[in-house]
Amino acid sequence: MLKKRILFVMPFLFVAVSVSFISAVRLEAAVELARDGETRAVIVHNGHTSRSSTRYSYANIDFLDELQDYFKRITGAELEAVETLEAAGERPAIVFELVEGLTQAGEGDTGRQAYHILSENNRIYLRAQNDLALSHAVFGLLEDHMGCRFYRPDFEIIPDSPTLVMEDIDDFQEPSFANRGLLYALHRGSLIVNNRGIGLRAFPPSGDMRMHHNLYGVIPPDELFEDYPDIYAMRPDGERRPDNWNMSLCGTSEELPRLLAERIDDAVRIGGIHSLGQGDGFAPCHCKDCRAVAYQEESEAAPYICL
Repeated sequence: MLKKRILFVMPFLFVAVSVSFISAVRLEAAVELARDGETRAVIVHNGHTSRSSTRYSYANIDFLDELQDYFKRITGAELEAVETLEAAGERPAIVFELVEGLTQAGEGDTGRQAYHILSENNRIYLRAQNDLALSHAVFGLLEDHMGCRFYRPDFEIIPDSPTLVMEDIDDFQEPSFANRGLLYALHRGSLIVNNRGIGLRAFPPSGDMRMHHNLYGVIPPDELFEDYPDIYAMRPDGERRPDNWNMSLCGTSEELPRLLAERIDDAVRIGGIHSLGQGDGFAPCHCKDCRAVAYQEESEAAPYICL
């Protein structure tokens, strides 16, 4: 009878010990960065403080300064930077590390931009294979784990957290697309950088991709107007005439979708990625079909969207 009781009790003892061990590991993985507006941690940069426009992207960015700036805005505390783990001593630390490879990363340009954020032994390690990916890791930490949101250069959401404790983190990220720079005038602000955009081969900002006003480059009036006048917008006077500034087309034309598809397909086959952009201005088509669609959808963009 005694033996049976011992055997019955042992699983509970094992579970209790196991739970205590797991809790200890998770507690160890949590890292206290600030308490009541006072810094508890440091940054260990290992000589990696910024990314250069000559290597991966159009933008020079000092991601060390950016992390220190946002940390102060979040906690109210200054975050000291040191060069080595030895200099950090026993203090909690955010550690920048460049590594030869990440085992989870794929091959090619997306894999080269992958990063891994891992908390262990009172440290938060930001590991990447190059300075571009390391800058993505910094902003990944700020957005995904500290709660920052970067909506516009003049509108950000920054949490008010005088006490900042990072719980267990094991976050591997790899972008789905190598180049993520399709925004206008990116060089004027940090929006795309803070949102981990740009990618490789990104000068000009969209790299091999282009955005421009090219409707009439795809559907040139001097080539097509004589045979397909109905694909061009009708003016208020009832006449269809090309308009090189607005590049107006007739969104309800039956021929226009076919011509656009054929010509874009040809362009993609020849040159890879291709964009399609309206004119620099806008003038609606005044044919009865376009007027009906615009009225029904309450938008002058409707004929193009329905196209």
